[in-house]
Amino acid sequence: VLYYATSILQTAGFTTASDAAKVSILIGLFKFVMTGVAVLKVDNLGRRPLMIGGVSGITVALFLLAAYYKVLSGFPYVAVGALLLYVGCYQLSFGPISWLMVSEIFPLRTRGRGISLAVLTNFGSNALVTLAFSPLQVMVLELLSPCLCIP
Repeated sequence: VLYYATSILQTAGFTTASDAAKVSILIGLFKFVMTGVAVLKVDNLGRRPLMIGGVSGITVALFLLAAYYKVLSGFPYVAVGALLLYVGCYQLSFGPISWLMVSEIFPLRTRGRGISLAVLTNFGSNALVTLAFSPLQVMVLELLSPCLCIP
């Protein structure tokens, strides 16, 4: 979702550079605040409730984004709200908790290598998705355009 935040915001009407910059700053600040909330609450609430709540919120956010594009296109704040809900729930769950769990699952004698491999795998797969997704999307649309009657 964050890869497409710019296009989501553009469809919601934030077309000027200053509007996009303001919303990007808002999203960055919101990510910072929600990460702080997760760090402060992870020991009180536990990892499992934060993950379940976060994934539930992410699911709601994705359904809201789909509804915005299919039914609610006249309500641009639905897209912005869904984007903020997604970011907030991600930062409460997968964002910090996955890194916390990586630091805890390896035995002490192999922890350094294990965390290094986990970070390498994470960033490597992220780079692969970033570099490969757009060309794959174009290729799939070209293949499917005769079937879907896309001009």
